[in-house]
Amino acid sequence: MQVSSLENLNPSCSAGSTSGISCGKTTTLLGAINSLEGDIDYWWSTTDGNIIAGARTLTPTIDRPGTYAFHARNRITGCEDIDMTTVNPLTKNIEINESICFGESYEGYTSSGTYVDTLKYACDCDSIRTLNLEVFRTEISSEITNAIGDENNGSIRLTEIEGDAPFNFLWSNGAITQDIENLISDDYSVIITDANGCESTFDFFVDIASNINDLNENIHILLSPNPAGENDAISIKIESNQFGKYIIQVYDLLGRKIEDLNHLHYSESSSALFSVSQSGIYLVTIESDICRKKAFKLVVR
Repeated sequence: MQVSSLENLNPSCSAGSTSGISCGKTTTLLGAINSLEGDIDYWWSTTDGNIIAGARTLTPTIDRPGTYAFHARNRITGCEDIDMTTVNPLTKNIEINESICFGESYEGYTSSGTYVDTLKYACDCDSIRTLNLEVFRTEISSEITNAIGDENNGSIRLTEIEGDAPFNFLWSNGAITQDIENLISDDYSVIITDANGCESTFDFFVDIASNINDLNENIHILLSPNPAGENDAISIKIESNQFGKYIIQVYDLLGRKIEDLNHLHYSESSSALFSVSQSGIYLVTIESDICRKKAFKLVVR
């Protein structure tokens, strides 16, 4: 009868070589028993990985990186051998190209450029992502011609447009052309849509310009408060040594006369008072008795 030596009864095992695992994937470890004599029991264990099947086989299935121990023990002698193997997370390099409209955000990024991030996942596998981001933006240059008095002779011209042509235009007054004209003094806006479908909004104000002669440079006129509130007492203060009668008239943007005052300026500083009951934009004209005029814009809120 052949008797095995005690040395042959000592188990010897191998947990295999170092390997890697991708995030969200599974892999199989490959264990081996180098000593087959005796009654050998074997199993796998881990403290930071995860065995999802086959922990008491030579080929367990795992789904996390970590350190795995392969145990082999002789049930008769109690002798045990342990071998370790490491499963590393596989880093994945990703490059993506994205585009957004100006004013939008892609994962916190709002400007064109190249961004490199390390993306960490719950399974301890990291990815290096290179993001090439392009932001579509439309920029303009414009010229505004103010309206004269209460006439509709103002205009807005978009002289330069930078972005991805062709462009579509939608103005707040309904126009769909690049430029608009025949405008009264008011607020205007345009939505410009570029070839990528990105919308950009631009705001404009056509002010009131006067085509009438200014009063003498030695005459100083102050309109206060401006802006004013509804029914506020509005003061027109005249500072001048040119005494005489001044005609003060207030018009709305439809050309309707709201106020008509005759003011006698007989000292170096005098004031006239009036009020407006409705909010809006008004034109205040002042004319001296030598037929020279000055115009002001008055805002009532």
